[in-house]
Amino acid sequence: MATLELEHCIGGIYTVPNTLHLHPNGKDYVSIAGSSVIISDMTDPHNQSLLKGHTGTVNSVALSPGGQFIASAQLGDDADVFIWDFDSQNIIHKLCQHEHGIACMAFSHDNRLLTTIGDHFDRQLYVWDMKSGYIVCNKQLSATGAGTVHQQGTDRRPPPQPSRSSASAISVRATPSASPSDGDVVDVVWGGHARDIKRRETADLIFATAGPNVSLWTLTPQTGELVQEKFQPGTYVRSYSTVGFTAQGEKCIGGTTSGDFVVFLVRTMVVETVIPSCSHGITSMSITPQNQIIIGGGDGSLSLFRQNGKQIVGIKQTFLTEEKHPVTAITCGGGEKRCLCATADGTVHAVTLDEQCQETPLSYSHSGPVSCISFPPGVSDKFASCSVDDETIRVFDLSTYDVFSTSHLLKSPPTCVAWAGECLAAGYTGGEIRFVDAIESRVLWQLLDAHREGVTTIDVDRNVSMIVSGGGAGDLRVWDIRTQKLKCQLKNHSQKVCGLRIMEDNKHCVSASKDKSLCVSDLLAERRLSIFKYRAALLDVAPLPDLRQVVTPSQDRSIVFWDLSVADPTRIIQDAHEDAITTISMAHDMDMFATGSLDSVVKLWKTNGQLLGEFFGHSSAINCIRFSPDDKQLLSCGDDGNILVWNIF
Repeated sequence: MATLELEHCIGGIYTVPNTLHLHPNGKDYVSIAGSSVIISDMTDPHNQSLLKGHTGTVNSVALSPGGQFIASAQLGDDADVFIWDFDSQNIIHKLCQHEHGIACMAFSHDNRLLTTIGDHFDRQLYVWDMKSGYIVCNKQLSATGAGTVHQQGTDRRPPPQPSRSSASAISVRATPSASPSDGDVVDVVWGGHARDIKRRETADLIFATAGPNVSLWTLTPQTGELVQEKFQPGTYVRSYSTVGFTAQGEKCIGGTTSGDFVVFLVRTMVVETVIPSCSHGITSMSITPQNQIIIGGGDGSLSLFRQNGKQIVGIKQTFLTEEKHPVTAITCGGGEKRCLCATADGTVHAVTLDEQCQETPLSYSHSGPVSCISFPPGVSDKFASCSVDDETIRVFDLSTYDVFSTSHLLKSPPTCVAWAGECLAAGYTGGEIRFVDAIESRVLWQLLDAHREGVTTIDVDRNVSMIVSGGGAGDLRVWDIRTQKLKCQLKNHSQKVCGLRIMEDNKHCVSASKDKSLCVSDLLAERRLSIFKYRAALLDVAPLPDLRQVVTPSQDRSIVFWDLSVADPTRIIQDAHEDAITTISMAHDMDMFATGSLDSVVKLWKTNGQLLGEFFGHSSAINCIRFSPDDKQLLSCGDDGNILVWNIF
């Protein structure tokens, strides 16, 4: 009996700060994607582990300095913090005090303690003992970032969580996050032991927080006493986005939303200097043991500063992406030679820490919900995908997970893509159809105003002679690739065309619509042959190889089987998923098909309707699912921004 095994996740939530951490072994790095924590091997893209346990979207992750522990937290009412053992990859603690979500968290320098700070609707600060999992101390933060006595009656009303049946994308970026302008704490870092007046280490520990101000917190671990002091900014009025300590804990550095960083003296709690760094604000920062300061900017810049005597001097500034996407995470580990940086476009970069700052892309992903994936006919080692959110079409190498090419047209979001020989036919929200070179990402030609309410689905015949597209208004249009002109228009549906397939004979196509109808069209005769009605919207369609039967998933959670010579469905599988079924794919040479749903579950079925298994990996709605041409792998993509690669056994 066939089953699926999750092989790889192409994805990562890099639009959220500090979601990338390099392990001290210098080889592995930790990130998050959907409901999973991911451990990836820099030297082997196939060596990837997914830590599963969360039930919702993970939005925060931290790695202990020694690499023993990973902390992860998800959004929503079930905002527990999970502590994972890195080696065994098992959960060793569940920390259950936060009510809505985590804004930031950090481990102490000795790996013994963890600070977690709640988001805008929680505003709780906890320090946890990693040996026992117990609370060491707790403070409730005010709107100015100050600690106050906990008040049970505090009015904190988080927004209602979106329903999985919502038509809008469920993503981390759509959820209100902590912001220093709202008085929220947005970053935390430990600084080692507090020092006495003679600069000798004491038993107390210190950490700093950033937000509307930079604060120094002193913890007495034995008693749980926690004291807050605010650094005095003098005439420098700033909001702070990130914070760090120099190696000996003598200076605290706050990165600002203004694009400069402020150096505070811990001994006197006053400003030493303010150094300009970038435009569009500082979005990330890391300080190495040798006191190199690495600054990531909202303008996509990476700046390297070093201590030169009593001065901090700039060494190098470079831009990691041509589009200047914000640098959201910087992490160092395993030595001083390089760091890893994440940018908001979904790319992880390895950067050398020298005067050259040589940059090498390490991994790629979309930075928003992925709407469509497509394999070239007969080719199983590459595929194309597109995202409305990040406005890109990407072509991936499935053997290495590298990107062949990226097509990005500013303010022109692609909704669907299909292969046409070595090129791609893509539909866009503005109603355009573009023919794109799959390797060079050049637009070869385009059809403007192809559909009045946007292109919703597209397919190309096996001879690469015509494109059939479906639109938001319910019409189907057939285009001649050679002449780049409209051949015919079929007004088959009254509402959005959700699914479209040209059949193996290259003469007929089937289309499914939100208007609850399934249509069969003759592309050569340029007319509709038949129409079938159902009780609910049909969200996709998959023909069987015999050209007589098709299967459609429905908004009412059912899978509907049709014989095209019979008016009514031949079989209906009721409650096949827990929510609307959005996508279906038929295997090429195996007796099975797969479905994906708003319930985030992938299911595998025999063509006779027998359920073979259900598989979990996505954290929100699945938008598209496709078998590779050799039927050895299944790909699924969704609103969580992930493309999951499943092996079929």
